Amino acid sequence: MARTIVVVYSGARVWGGIEAYLHDLFRFHDPGVMRLVLVSMGEWELNGAIGRDSPMAAGRTLRRLSPRRVRPRTILEIRRILREEDADLVVSQGAVANVYARMAALLSGLPSLAVTHSELTNDYPRAIKRWGFTLADRLLRPISKRHIAVSGYLKNELVRSGVKADRISVVYNGVDFRDLVTQEAPGGPAVSGKPGEVNVVSVGRLHRVKNFDALIRAMGLLPDNMRLTIWGDGAERENLERLIETLGLGDRVKLAGRAASIPPVMAAADVYVQPSKSEGFGLTVVEAMLCGRPVVVAPCGSLPELVEDGETGIVATDRTPEALAASILRVACDRGLASRIAAAGQEAARERFSIDRWLAGTSAAFAQASR
Repeated sequence: MARTIVVVYSGARVWGGIEAYLHDLFRFHDPGVMRLVLVSMGEWELNGAIGRDSPMAAGRTLRRLSPRRVRPRTILEIRRILREEDADLVVSQGAVANVYARMAALLSGLPSLAVTHSELTNDYPRAIKRWGFTLADRLLRPISKRHIAVSGYLKNELVRSGVKADRISVVYNGVDFRDLVTQEAPGGPAVSGKPGEVNVVSVGRLHRVKNFDALIRAMGLLPDNMRLTIWGDGAERENLERLIETLGLGDRVKLAGRAASIPPVMAAADVYVQPSKSEGFGLTVVEAMLCGRPVVVAPCGSLPELVEDGETGIVATDRTPEALAASILRVACDRGLASRIAAAGQEAARERFSIDRWLAGTSAAFAQASR
């Protein structure tokens, strides 16, 4: 008999890793194994995506609540939904959702599972908010019977903060190969742009943790035939625009906004770069690998777990502009290296990050938590 899993979601202004994770979970889960109900605190882009791409069960797959962040009544409303849906497990991810989900689970006598996608300390630049959410997480964390970490790096961070290792399942995110126009590995740099040009691409929220300022500065250290396009939106856009103007790189660096589709973005890349100071997983790195692009990553967070240096990609020696520039130049100047790591990266990504593998690990963790 299928377990009923209630997923609490607090929303986000910018589509990110949590949204991609939940969207895929609702799209690809086996209804014979689990019945999913999304409890959304407000109206968000994810709600529409799930309603469009996931079958509605008598209109009950999606339940909407108030978007207010400080609202004790929300706990009681989630508890009521848990009872109405005859829930077996409460799942949450993110600081706000975790607070409400854990309290509702405690009042309902139901098990709670929290999915960790990133380091909480990197999610909130304001010290007061960061301190408040960290304190709430530490106080309420024991309520969660199990945790899923989307990388070994995040599991280690959870263990360091006091969570027992045997309560954490590492389940790498999966990527649906059908969502990507899988391409042959490129023959080397300058395959997508004008003759002699090398197109560098990066994708992500315009947030300080993504380290896009260092990548922009790296472009100032690279030859003039190299172009950078950064896809994504976020709070750092104005700061990055000012940096581009200050460095005089307006003709070589472009902030392109959110990408409507990943395949065309990757098709235009000769080198894909993820310069982040920290990454809980690094979904776009995997997407670039699946599209047959040679990737360069910073040696931070989970990124070295995704890329084997010199084999399936290049791991820079540091996240500084100088180290990023050196790694990009290494790939751009060596067509044989670019072709080899792109092909190996594509094969490795297909094997390690399939939807089926992700769903199997996720289902197993849910089953452990709901026993």
